[in-house]
Amino acid sequence: MKSSCHICKKYSTTDVSHIRRHQLNCMKKKSIQEEKKKKQSEKKKNIQEEKIKMCCSCSFTTINKKQLIKHMKVNHNKKVYKCDFCTSYKSSDSYNHHRHVSLCHKCKYCNFIGDLNSHMKNTNHTSKKCEKCEKKFPSTYYFNQHLNICKQPPSNQCEVITAINKNFKILRFTNFKECEDLKKNNVY
Repeated sequence: MKSSCHICKKYSTTDVSHIRRHQLNCMKKKSIQEEKKKKQSEKKKNIQEEKIKMCCSCSFTTINKKQLIKHMKVNHNKKVYKCDFCTSYKSSDSYNHHRHVSLCHKCKYCNFIGDLNSHMKNTNHTSKKCEKCEKKFPSTYYFNQHLNICKQPPSNQCEVITAINKNFKILRFTNFKECEDLKKNNVY
């Protein structure tokens, strides 16, 4: 007796084990396709939400910039001001408040003014510098980690401090002087 796949309706065979195997594969493919569609739908929804513009005087929202400008002129009789660095539109009274260029759009490490989120992701600023050894660090976290090691006074004893990186591979020696015990144990 010939059986056909009830999922794709394209495959048929007389061997029951073949049809079962085929149907399992069809179910997997269907599940993967549904997951892809779901992710694409969520991504599209997120993109649309990011594009929503809101009136600063009322709860009016739109994804169309021209509609927002027209709304503000007609309903609030206000001139619309556009921020040079982002997509915000404001009225004259709130534009002064919106002048957040120095707060939101200016990099505190360099003279960059613009899309600060993108700038910070793509730029590696050396924001912290150790006064003792002159090394520079891209973040406060790494700077503080360094200070814990660098600020320790040298000692006559051999101090072994282990620092483990993300791959659990680094062994670091600080205030290290040759030590016969370490040589005997083949630590270095």
